Amino acid sequence: MKVSLFKALETVKDSLTSSTEILSYIDSEAVNKNFPDLNKQFISQRRQKAIKKRIIAPDSAFIRQHAKSFDAKTTSIRTVTASQPFSTIMYIYDNKVAYISMRQNQIVSMIIEHPAIYQMHKTLFEQTWLNAKAVPV
Repeated sequence: MKVSLFKALETVKDSLTSSTEILSYIDSEAVNKNFPDLNKQFISQRRQKAIKKRIIAPDSAFIRQHAKSFDAKTTSIRTVTASQPFSTIMYIYDNKVAYISMRQNQIVSMIIEHPAIYQMHKTLFEQTWLNAKAVPV
């Protein structure tokens, strides 16, 4: 698991080099439960670099409460109704799509850098964003 966690950390670090806004699908409750300190560190570094991020998350009481702690200058969030929690984080940025899967005590991550794959995921994100429910930050 350490090797997988290391790879996941490298994936997150790569997103901190983004020159574009990060679009993400994420289950904040799972991330905060499993990696609270790492998540705080990542958020702090992203704020310092002024990298904007839009998040689509499964709707829950946790995320509605947690969103109140977000910095509205760098982070926007909307929710969707999901029959299951997200078990994979997706970041879309800089012609890249990064995945970090956290399922059954296994962490798997990868980054695909390809303009067509990036554009497809960005388009799908934007369409989902339009239909997602705004969460006050």
